[in-house]
Amino acid sequence: MGRGELRDLGIVGDGDDKDLTNALEQAFAVEFAEDAFLDAITAGDVYTIIQREIASQESSAVLTWEGFTNVLHTKADVRRGQIVPHTQILAAPVSVALKRLIRGLAFRK
Repeated sequence: MGRGELRDLGIVGDGDDKDLTNALEQAFAVEFAEDAFLDAITAGDVYTIIQREIASQESSAVLTWEGFTNVLHTKADVRRGQIVPHTQILAAPVSVALKRLIRGLAFRK
């Protein structure tokens, strides 16, 4: 991790994840399925998903890294330059945590 880069945005799933999704939908004129970001771990993952949705929904929105990080900056209250493609979105990625929990329970049997 480079100097000044964030490890994660600190989003913990207490509603701020939904707020972020709504902000992204509004900013880029697309709609996301409830599970659209389930496997997304990094800002780069989310960016790629938005690119795909803009193309599939034939949105006229223009997606740039700067525009994307502006939305994250507003919702996560962090400086723009700190967000890089490998910055984790969630403080503890839900999908990873669930996979670990399920794997751990399976080995206990």
